[in-house]
Amino acid sequence: MLRSFCKNQNGNIALMFGLLLVPLVAAVGMGVDFTQSSFGRTQISEATDAAVLAAARAELRDDSLTLAEINELATDVFNANINKISGVSVLTFNLKQSDDGFSASVKARYNTIFMKVVGRDKVDIDIFSRVEAAPPRVLEAVLVLDNTGSMSGAKIKALKDASRAFVDSVMDDSPNAKVGVVPFADYVNVGLSNRNAFWMDVPSDKQSIRCRNTYPDKVKSNCELVTKTCYTSREMGSKPYTCTRQKCDVNKGEPVEVCSPVKSIWKGCAGSRSPVGGTNLDSKDGLFTTYPVPGLLGVNCPLEILPLTSSKSSVETMISKMKASGETYIPAGLTWGHRVISSGAPFTEGETITKVRAEDGKKAIVLMTDGENVKSASYPRHNGNNVNTANGKTIENCDEVKAQGIELYTIAFEVTDTDTKDMLKNCATGPEYFFDATDASQLVSDFKNIAADLKELALAE
Repeated sequence: MLRSFCKNQNGNIALMFGLLLVPLVAAVGMGVDFTQSSFGRTQISEATDAAVLAAARAELRDDSLTLAEINELATDVFNANINKISGVSVLTFNLKQSDDGFSASVKARYNTIFMKVVGRDKVDIDIFSRVEAAPPRVLEAVLVLDNTGSMSGAKIKALKDASRAFVDSVMDDSPNAKVGVVPFADYVNVGLSNRNAFWMDVPSDKQSIRCRNTYPDKVKSNCELVTKTCYTSREMGSKPYTCTRQKCDVNKGEPVEVCSPVKSIWKGCAGSRSPVGGTNLDSKDGLFTTYPVPGLLGVNCPLEILPLTSSKSSVETMISKMKASGETYIPAGLTWGHRVISSGAPFTEGETITKVRAEDGKKAIVLMTDGENVKSASYPRHNGNNVNTANGKTIENCDEVKAQGIELYTIAFEVTDTDTKDMLKNCATGPEYFFDATDASQLVSDFKNIAADLKELALAE
């Protein structure tokens, strides 16, 4: 019986399992806890990065913010990103600002579930993140700005203030930045110095004799003031208002013909190239040898285009001289904004898109308008009034710009027309690239936000 008892192995498996149960549970539990703590570490790290990025962007967009205000914003962003992490408790979140950016350190703790069996009830988590504003090696931006008559008075002043804020932000912080300016109305001014450029076709100035009848013996009588309904210009929205006018009986008398010489000269104004084979040449930056740009005699246009330049003073001087006059044809501004920012003629100050991408740089156009298209192309002039046609040309030009890898921001300034707003939204690179400025202060803020977006924020390694 003794020998039989010694040889009996019944129950050995249960005994061995019982002896191994604790280390088996500990091993499995350690794996689960390790996975959960690693997941928590990753999530907290991402939340910290998001918070520091938010702090840096806030400071870029509004340098009047205090550190306490920025810290509150960053903390809110951090908390919003960790509220779904289970088993992890955050002990401290500290944000610091230095000359080269922002940093944050986080201490957290994962409360173990299974590792408690072996006496370890927590895993400490330490995270550090730093972000600095690093301007791209190449930054080219062209401001395509509405200088039409409806921008007169307070509006043009607001545009100048907003444009200067953009220039200060971009050109002070980005040493390799270049900025160009394209003021537009119904036409754009390419500059008198380009009269004989291969890409322009400008006729010779003309002089003619113009005669008209005058009435030097005209006499008014029975004059009285009458009240009537008048309308603002179409550019101002054709809005009715009550006005007072003088009404008189008029005896013109005998006409006297007066003749005088009239000059029809080129003032730098560029027209539109007629479509060829269904191709909108004005959305294209090329084919100038075969299809040069028509110069228009006897037409007025805004200030001459300022090509891309690294001279901040030149840009500021240009902005300060802007004046409001003329009517709106947005494709004229976009056409030349595209040509200014490209590397090929007519303007060659820009880098190639290949080089810009290789150096992690950016090319961007900022289009600002305060109203809808009221003119359309009649080729070569813009004397038409087909708004739908003009809007279609605007979209074509926007699509061409975006297809070239150029970021396109659009700003509607006190625009009430929903079709125009929709067009500008569709023109922009994406929804976040469209801005709807309802007043002057918002316009300045929007230009600052765009400038901040153009500065590249990078997490430091």
